[in-house]
Amino acid sequence: MSYSEKQQKLRELALLAMSDRELTDEELALISRDSRELSGFLHRLADSVGTGVDLTIRSRARRKILEALSTEELKARIDQIEDERSRILAEDTGDNLSDSFFEAPRIDSDRHLIPLILKSRDQQKVTA
Repeated sequence: MSYSEKQQKLRELALLAMSDRELTDEELALISRDSRELSGFLHRLADSVGTGVDLTIRSRARRKILEALSTEELKARIDQIEDERSRILAEDTGDNLSDSFFEAPRIDSDRHLIPLILKSRDQQKVTA
């Protein structure tokens, strides 16, 4: 069973377990058989909901601050970020950088938000 199939099965079991109707013996057996996995799935889901909401709130607040800056200031800031990343990468001769250095930037980071704002401004110029 693939990962996505397993996730779909757990989603279905979660909905079944939360059902208001009286469950059949077969349904109870399904839930019971996979209860440990289902419990872990629900725990991870609950954790990600709070984290995702907090991250989105921070992202929107930071975006408002950045949107107040001029296009030139934003371009200078993104150049500064990329220059710093290039410097760090050049200095890393022993392959000591953590994997997080190569991951996509968090949605509340300037490195993620500034290009979105600049793209939005460019699109507004084209449509104006």
